[in-house]
Amino acid sequence: MGTEFAVLVLLIFVGGAIYYYYFSKQEPSMIVGYRTKQSRSTTAKWRASQKWFYQGAITCAVVVVVVNLVTPFSIGVNLVVLLVYLFVISYFIERRLREMGD
Repeated sequence: MGTEFAVLVLLIFVGGAIYYYYFSKQEPSMIVGYRTKQSRSTTAKWRASQKWFYQGAITCAVVVVVVNLVTPFSIGVNLVVLLVYLFVISYFIERRLREMGD
């Protein structure tokens, strides 16, 4: 069951990336993407944060799926890995956005 959850998370991230890159105006959105006050402050920051978020999210999800194929984890373990990833990537994205200035 954990492997299916990991694949579902991967599909959600890939779907979000496809929507963002091919079907949106690539401007700050209230619906999809990595949304924080700082990431929505300018179009350049929005685009950079989306790129960093989707690259990291898809990479992390692929790793989790591969690990689950070798050693299946429960949904709970996969959820903890996902939450830790989201906190860590958010920290680094916000730090890089601050370095970009206004």
